[in-house]
Amino acid sequence: MGQAIAEPSEGDLDHLILSDDPVISAFTRWLVTEAGPDDWHRVASGWNWDAGEDPLWWIATRPDCDKATALMMLWKTAANHPTGDTGEDCADDDEHDLNQAIRSRWDSGFYVRSELSFDFRRDVYLSDLVACHRHFGDAVEMIMPPDMRQLEGRILETFGCVEGIPARFWDLAEEDDDFGEDETWEPEAEAADA
Repeated sequence: MGQAIAEPSEGDLDHLILSDDPVISAFTRWLVTEAGPDDWHRVASGWNWDAGEDPLWWIATRPDCDKATALMMLWKTAANHPTGDTGEDCADDDEHDLNQAIRSRWDSGFYVRSELSFDFRRDVYLSDLVACHRHFGDAVEMIMPPDMRQLEGRILETFGCVEGIPARFWDLAEEDDDFGEDETWEPEAEAADA
């Protein structure tokens, strides 16, 4: 039997909202209070996964997260992570848990909003399918079946994002005297300090 996945609750973004980093604080506040499903899709499509998965978890657990957004995140994690409890070690347990949570929600019909387009060849990378074939062999047809490769819908125009964060929030870094050019956001360290 598989191990239970610890999913973040809505309050788990509080450490980012309360961040001393003005970019992260303003971005996260916007994500939670003003942004909608189209914005979430744009954020997820450009997200720098090295910055952690907290905002992606939050997006994936929203009842109005679009199917295209869920598929995009699923595809971006599928190539590296087996489904189910295979006993294999995963290089990134948080990413693996996110993959499993999205897959579980997908299978249960949690994602009902379907307004956006998804095509794995455009929205992720063809190399992800190649990696899935390499990792899973012929089982890839069950793991990422054809109905999880394309959805009809609107194709969103991008809004200038840097690592998934709208460019307008990065302007706040220039206004913060304490935010040096060498500094980067490390949410794992920030969460440990909280």
